[in-house]
Amino acid sequence: MPIESDPRFVPRARVPGPARHVLSSTDRRILQWLEEGRPHAQIRRRLHLGKATLDERIRRLMARLAASCRAELLENCGKILE
Repeated sequence: MPIESDPRFVPRARVPGPARHVLSSTDRRILQWLEEGRPHAQIRRRLHLGKATLDERIRRLMARLAASCRAELLENCGKILE
């Protein structure tokens, strides 16, 4: 039986409930630092990530949290990080 036909299966981007249960500690740190206005270069240095890697993590956060743009992602950071 394919996993998609299992009634308990929920795609990651649509996991119900608080987002804090969906996000890794690194994702939560990235959101927190973005909300604080830290530059991407500083976030990359602190996490030892390349530019493309950080950009991809942000894209995945937007998809996971149903944000259509970075501004919407940042607008909802307070609710997500509570």
